[in-house]
Amino acid sequence: IVESLRGVHGGMRLKVSPDDVTIRQVVEAVQGPIVMNDCTAPDGDCARMGTCCYHSLWAGAQALMRDYLDSVSLGDVVAHRQFPAVDSKFADRDAFPEYATCACACRGE
Repeated sequence: IVESLRGVHGGMRLKVSPDDVTIRQVVEAVQGPIVMNDCTAPDGDCARMGTCCYHSLWAGAQALMRDYLDSVSLGDVVAHRQFPAVDSKFADRDAFPEYATCACACRGE
């Protein structure tokens, strides 16, 4: 995302257009993957993960956060463009199993 330049006029600059960099990319470059709970980490594990109904809640919140941060570019922030663009599937309660793992298990399906 960023490159350093040597010399008198050196410094740091973006390697790509700010419109091509999502806020999620910036956040994850600085602090690592966005994780809402230990059980939703890429290698996260919990003894109750298969039966815990909270796991799907954290997974859904994580999907929502990632989707939202992917919808806003660095260019949007710099230009003060403010338009939350969250995927419409998050407004549809029946779509929950599509983005939250183990949601079917929690519903008893």
